Amino acid sequence: MQRRRRAAAYAAAESETQVTIDGSPQPFLTLTMPGSSWVAVRHHDDLTITVAGRDVDPASLMLEPIADPRARLLGPEPAES
Repeated sequence: MQRRRRAAAYAAAESETQVTIDGSPQPFLTLTMPGSSWVAVRHHDDLTITVAGRDVDPASLMLEPIADPRARLLGPEPAES
């Protein structure tokens, strides 16, 4: 299993892809593996942004900050009875 992963990593094609951050396209270093898996990385301000995917075009992504991740991801609190 480890050999297959290493072989896939060595076979990855390196390119640059534009991913939208806060409404502005930004360049990401992208590695695409055989089988349509990919990973895109960018140093942005004081962050390292890493996005991985499969069967989706990384250029179609739009990234934006989430002010309150718990509220956004979990939804509103249920009303108390």
